[in-house]
Amino acid sequence: MPLITRKNNATLQYRVDDHTDPWKNAATIVLQHGYARSSQFLQAWVPYLSRFYKIVRPELRGHAGSPVDFDTLKDSTIANYVADVIAVIDELKLDNVH
Repeated sequence: MPLITRKNNATLQYRVDDHTDPWKNAATIVLQHGYARSSQFLQAWVPYLSRFYKIVRPELRGHAGSPVDFDTLKDSTIANYVADVIAVIDELKLDNVH
């Protein structure tokens, strides 16, 4: 799975599932798992949804394949988790997601 390495910030892992018809401009859905879970938790939705939408499943910082390369006491904040999802969206150069 791809990794996003950011200077002075947490490294992030994500999954992209896309089984849409290549000639269609399919919308993108971001499926974010909860705390103490991983993107595998959402796997049951992928076979159905990825036929119609591009699916992006980021791993929260320090979860699953996203390494613990940050200060867990100081940097585990809602603001940082939201910024991490935005970083994945930016990395994939997505203009619009659901």
